[in-house]
Amino acid sequence: MVAIAIAARTLSAAPAPQGDELERMQEQLAAAGPDGKEVRELAIDRILQSPRLQVHELLYRRLRLLDDPDQVRLQVATSLQRHFLQPATQYFGGVTGAERERVLAGYLAAAARCWRGDGGLAVEDGPDPVQKAARMALMRVPARDLDGAARSLFATATVEEQLDVLRCLADLQQVLFASTIAERLDAADESLREGARAALQRLTCHETPIADKAAFTTWYQQYGTWRYVDLVERAARRGTRPLEEMQQRMAALQIAAACDVV
Repeated sequence: MVAIAIAARTLSAAPAPQGDELERMQEQLAAAGPDGKEVRELAIDRILQSPRLQVHELLYRRLRLLDDPDQVRLQVATSLQRHFLQPATQYFGGVTGAERERVLAGYLAAAARCWRGDGGLAVEDGPDPVQKAARMALMRVPARDLDGAARSLFATATVEEQLDVLRCLADLQQVLFASTIAERLDAADESLREGARAALQRLTCHETPIADKAAFTTWYQQYGTWRYVDLVERAARRGTRPLEEMQQRMAALQIAAACDVV
């Protein structure tokens, strides 16, 4: 919660929502049961169109809830998928610059909580539909925008939150994130250094673990411009990763491409 709390200190220049407006949105998100699904969905879409960080915090909190009998987290993640299909200039009611990055960072931090404790593995037939939906949503955000949001989180987040983001970034199939992950290789906290090594291994599929900045520089000089699919195919040809895992990754790429076409 620290990363979101720090981001919230700087609110949007738009007029702050009235307390009763926020309470009404909160009540709509809490509409119970199947009969409340449409009410919740309309509230989620309305919130996503707001330029106000304070309004988006309602969804940040929902994404972090573990007690979720009505599957509101899945609704939020699915709505984010639709929202991120439009041009980035239209995200969050058209908010721009640093404000858009702050709102996006809040969603990244909240969504990354789905990767906590599972090693960052989002297998397509796995048990967590919220993680899979959040993964698809984040993959639709322009990579440089998401990278900027991640960097801002690394400057403010707790160690546990940073580990969440590392696992999440490693699972988004975007080689651009390797440099951002590698910056944690020399973090003061050992768990962050280990988390960065594991995340790089997940993302790069390299036969030799990338243990430090020097090793990353060597890897980047040779493979930094490669696409993720090329790294996966290279690992499959060299037999450096289990065949079943490589097949799952290739299937994930095909599903992601098909969803984007739809």
